Amino acid sequence: MRIRHRQLVQCQKNPTEWVSQEINQNVTFYRIGYERCLRDAIHHFHRDENDEETRQYIQKRIRNHRLKDPYRTQDILKRLDAYMHWFQSSGITILKSQVRFNFGIGHGVILGGLISRIDMTLQGYRAILLETIPPQWKEELRMPLIQRGLAHAYGRREDKFEVGIQELDASDLVVNVYSKSELDDAEQLAQQLAEKVANEYAKYM
Repeated sequence: MRIRHRQLVQCQKNPTEWVSQEINQNVTFYRIGYERCLRDAIHHFHRDENDEETRQYIQKRIRNHRLKDPYRTQDILKRLDAYMHWFQSSGITILKSQVRFNFGIGHGVILGGLISRIDMTLQGYRAILLETIPPQWKEELRMPLIQRGLAHAYGRREDKFEVGIQELDASDLVVNVYSKSELDDAEQLAQQLAEKVANEYAKYM
């Protein structure tokens, strides 16, 4: 079974309810929204860092998905411009964007999802999630698990792999490096959660 890292908080709160929702969810058409268009445009921008071509890309996405709110459209265009300006003035070197994350946490459960960007820094690597920064982001279980999982995937020392979150308009960027004991504690908690999830899932088999 797979838990996306953005679902982890919800899963921790009530594993029984989370599994039930995952098992019983109806297959429905997923409508692409404004924020998804913005995320996709940022990923597109990182392919060749062409401002104008990226603006054309997001405007085409907006038309194709029939997003007609002029205020929200202007908002994501403004945020895209702010992000591109920040990136081009930052001097950051990107290793990869939109990275698929898969980290086994035991009992056949995988923590997955997309990592928005992996940067190269003077200290090592930095994994960034592009989203609104939660108030208690450092306490979220997913963050140390992402650090450990990606450090192993890229063959880097765990203390040389930062993890963080950045607003989609690049207005704020927060990062952290978790200690080995914090990583061990997080993985132990994740394994306990995985056992609960696996046991609940088994009830439906």
